[in-house]
Amino acid sequence: MAPPIGQKPVALPPQPPPARSTADAPAVDTAEAAVTSARSSVEQLQSQVSSLEGEFKALRKELAGAMYDPFALRDLTAKISGVEAKLKKVEVQLTGAKATLETAKQRAINVATSSSTSTSGFITQPVRAPTLTQHQAVKTAAARVNAEKSPYQTAALIQQAFRAHPDPEFQAALWNEVKGRLPELAKAGDLPTMRALVGIAEHGGLDVERDIATALAKNAPTTVIPDGMWMSQEDRFRKGTAANLAQAIKETGRLDLAQRFVEALKVAGKTQAASAMASAAAQQLSALRSDFEAKQKKVEQLNAKLGMLVAGFGPMMTDQQKRSAIEAFQARHTDEYKAHEQAAKKLAQGLSMAAELSEGSPKTDGEKALREQANAVLKRAGAIVDTRAGEAELKAAMEKEARGGSSWVATAMSYAQTVKDGEKLAGTLGTAVVRTLAIEAAKLADANLPLAMEKVANLSHYAKLMGIDPAKADAFGGAMVGMLRGREGAGAVLDKAVLDLEGTPLVPPDGMFSRALKGVGIALSVYSLGKNGLGDDAFEKLKNVNAGLNVTADALALGLAVVGRGEALKGLAEGASKKLGFIAGAFDLASGYRSLFKGDFEEAGTSLASSAGALLMLTPGGQIPGAILTVGSFIAGLVFASRKANKAEAADEADAKAFLEAAGIHEKIAGPLSDLLQKNRRNVGAFLTQLEKHLGMKAGALLQRLNRPELADKLRELVTILKDIEPNEKGEYPARSVNDAAAKARGYPYVNMGGIKVDLRPKSLEAVTDWMKQNKMFGG
Repeated sequence: MAPPIGQKPVALPPQPPPARSTADAPAVDTAEAAVTSARSSVEQLQSQVSSLEGEFKALRKELAGAMYDPFALRDLTAKISGVEAKLKKVEVQLTGAKATLETAKQRAINVATSSSTSTSGFITQPVRAPTLTQHQAVKTAAARVNAEKSPYQTAALIQQAFRAHPDPEFQAALWNEVKGRLPELAKAGDLPTMRALVGIAEHGGLDVERDIATALAKNAPTTVIPDGMWMSQEDRFRKGTAANLAQAIKETGRLDLAQRFVEALKVAGKTQAASAMASAAAQQLSALRSDFEAKQKKVEQLNAKLGMLVAGFGPMMTDQQKRSAIEAFQARHTDEYKAHEQAAKKLAQGLSMAAELSEGSPKTDGEKALREQANAVLKRAGAIVDTRAGEAELKAAMEKEARGGSSWVATAMSYAQTVKDGEKLAGTLGTAVVRTLAIEAAKLADANLPLAMEKVANLSHYAKLMGIDPAKADAFGGAMVGMLRGREGAGAVLDKAVLDLEGTPLVPPDGMFSRALKGVGIALSVYSLGKNGLGDDAFEKLKNVNAGLNVTADALALGLAVVGRGEALKGLAEGASKKLGFIAGAFDLASGYRSLFKGDFEEAGTSLASSAGALLMLTPGGQIPGAILTVGSFIAGLVFASRKANKAEAADEADAKAFLEAAGIHEKIAGPLSDLLQKNRRNVGAFLTQLEKHLGMKAGALLQRLNRPELADKLRELVTILKDIEPNEKGEYPARSVNDAAAKARGYPYVNMGGIKVDLRPKSLEAVTDWMKQNKMFGG
């Protein structure tokens, strides 16, 4: 029991340690041996570091006496570089060895505690291992840091302590104990030390970041000489500290520290150094953005491929088959998706600082270059927030806006009003914002409708940020609330409200943002149906709520994606699959919604307003529940049927084969089915799906009948036939053809004699059905 407040703990008399049991002895011995081995490794590496540091100092001293001997200077410079490389390598190994030692010590304590034993190095009580108070922990960590001599090791230990102890109070207390070492760390300027300092700033917060920037600035020279001149203190700064810090920032995406450093240099009156640092940071930020854009393009192409596959074969598969098939596709491209997220994370971390830079008034060339790159990052904000890292940054910014603050989102919208192509930035970012708010409303609609309506009404706030007239923005927010409440005719009110917004420069008529708003309205109308929204009157209610709302396919795609995401978050993915299928069917069949087939699908990016492929990927952690798959099958079919998919967007045959095999299709059948149609690069799934419907078969029945290895040759012949059957502009294949009767009477011949072709192969669903029957492809 703890003593009363104000009294000191009373030390208990020492107790003899319990005897070690025979069963516990091996584990304790092993733990102690690990500690001994780890300690030995640390000592050996420390000895190597000392030796290399001595050699390095001796060579530098020798270098000073050889300044006028170019041959000796060249040899000594090479030797110094070699020793420096070895030293850095050993220092890294030493840091790892020290971490291993600490882990081994803790493991030994844990083993001794669980065994209730006394070991030679660790005396324990039977109950549990003793824990340090925060004050003791801070003092212990500070002692380790201050005992280090190497700048890199010192910085690395601080970084490790911050990472291990995220508590702000601990970090603040430790920082007060160790920040006196900052001058020597700043003076080092090497890449490993700069990496560690960036890591410290990342974990330590704004005050720590400013302290580091100030220390670096104090160590910087007042002037920075041009490149190509003799190596001096100024040149070493540009090629050393500035370049290494910029490289570390590129690796982590911590643009904020670079900007703090530039500001600290300006405060210190070192404008040339500030310009040099800003220029270096601009180059690295440009590299980060280029890297993201290259990886973004790859992911866009992958999403388009996946959309083609799900659109073609998905309707003939169960949810489980589709899930397995998509997981196989993702597994084939794990590296691309992972690389894309990593690149996005680096840029996402810099969105706030990019916004701050865009509002600044740069004076030097370096600062102007950095601002230009920051603006370029802001322009890509819409694409960045369509990633998991970007979504997290967007939510944090929106929470700040909800509390009455101003975030990078507001700055980005303001910036969009000043640039030529600002409507694209406003459209992509605005789409992400309304989608996020709608999903938040989805989680609250059943439990707390008033709060859900409050979130929906907050859409007007973001409309105002885009320069929209406040009265029109408020009217739009009210229209959205009407959709959530399920008011009859709310769709017409929303349609008018969106039309009123379209006079604003950032909201062009029938543009991306307008379509996104309508899509979110559809999602909100679905939430108005409640938990049991698939009752007998659901179809009519949905139609009455949305009456007068003119939507396009991509608007509906966004709406259904929001519904699917909300359902997935509530853990109702399988039930949602049925719900979304119903909703999609309602909009497809209801009169007044034939404009569903209209829309601009030229962009194949990850924006939800224009890509069915992205729709398939929009789920937590990359997991794709049945709800999203149903939407994908329906919408991707419309999207990709509305235009001819080019080669870059089509699923290549290797991906298609793996996709089908993962769904349980035999490899001998998956091969022919993976063949792509020659004229428009579509897969055969779209034709087979329509053929299945033409025959009145249940979903998946045709694919199941064709999944027999003995049909491989005939199926390959069938696919060759299908390559010359063209769908119409809606992606629909002809049910019948004028040549059906003649072709059937002659046995569907194909003759090519001397360039004269007689092609009476099947050209319609009806003729293909007859051909398949003649070749006994439907089974017994």
